[in-house]
Amino acid sequence: IDFWNAHNGSKGDWHAFYVAHPTKQLTIQVSFPKEKPYTSYELKSADGRDCDAKAQVYENPKVVESVDEKTGIKTIAWTIDSPKLHWIYRLEWKWDSTKL
Repeated sequence: IDFWNAHNGSKGDWHAFYVAHPTKQLTIQVSFPKEKPYTSYELKSADGRDCDAKAQVYENPKVVESVDEKTGIKTIAWTIDSPKLHWIYRLEWKWDSTKL
């Protein structure tokens, strides 16, 4: 699923995915606009169907952070092997406030 221009929080934002069907692997990837790079992020998970469910920090995440050499765009890709059915996986970040 691609979401374009979906994250417009002023100091940061988040994206969450609900696992509705048995899934072998889930990857959540966010590409940040060059003028709005992230400065920090947290990865969380929660049992439930509500994206605002009280989430706990996800332990030992498999994350790849990168910067495109041509565009300077920063990217985070979080891969979850065997995600739990009916769980929410959530990536939260803070924007670089000097770029806003």
